[in-house]
Amino acid sequence: MRWTDDTTLVVPVRPRGCAATGSAREQADLHVCEPPGDREQRHLALRAWAGRGAARLLAADPAASLLLVEPLLAQEPLSNRPEDEACAVLGGLLRTLPVPAPGWARSASQATEAAWEDLSPAAHRLPRRFVAQARALTRDLLAGPEVDAALIPVGLRAHRVFARAHSDGTWVAAPAIPLAGEPAYAVWPALWPATRFLDDDGTPPAHLAGRLQARLGWVCHAAGIEEERARAWAIVRTVLEGPRRAGALGTAEPPDARTTVTLLKALQPP
Repeated sequence: MRWTDDTTLVVPVRPRGCAATGSAREQADLHVCEPPGDREQRHLALRAWAGRGAARLLAADPAASLLLVEPLLAQEPLSNRPEDEACAVLGGLLRTLPVPAPGWARSASQATEAAWEDLSPAAHRLPRRFVAQARALTRDLLAGPEVDAALIPVGLRAHRVFARAHSDGTWVAAPAIPLAGEPAYAVWPALWPATRFLDDDGTPPAHLAGRLQARLGWVCHAAGIEEERARAWAIVRTVLEGPRRAGALGTAEPPDARTTVTLLKALQPP
């Protein structure tokens, strides 16, 4: 069994009579999803994506927060591949996955406005110039007509993307929390793996900014996304969510205001 990074428990199973998995051994992955608030949304999102860039849904019990999907955990994770290749695949998924946003999906504008109303203590300790920048970018981003137009995955990262069993080069995302947003909003999580290069004491290596800029370019090029719009969302989400991403940096302690400032500096236009 295995825990994913968003507190979902994933257990490989062999359900009886589940030939739809496409495996002679009839294997599948059972996802016990948390938090409870997104149970039905994950189930509906997988149906909307219909196996195009995302795991195929075999069965679901939304009330029990259970999803049965095609077997992925036994397959190669995208995180095993070179960084540029992994970013290109993530960008390709951000081109494939978006479909017209359904009425049941929570919107990126709602999530962003709610986050501004509930800033974490670490965000309150950020330099005013970064908070002001993020607020100004938020106003511009939310004014765009495309902001809530598509159904997108919130946390698309390489370690949650797997090679599809019995396929030739097909990569698919594990079940993810969905949002009605735009692909540019979903680029930010793909940039986080680069922060593993932070030293244990939080001091960044000299190449952190270059690594983040490279990942941003690779993902956006493959996705057909305007790089500056993705950068703007990354800055906004780093201010709003970065301090809450405990463990994402590969450090022993939850990220503090200093670490968030390091990331914000690295995300500024070159």
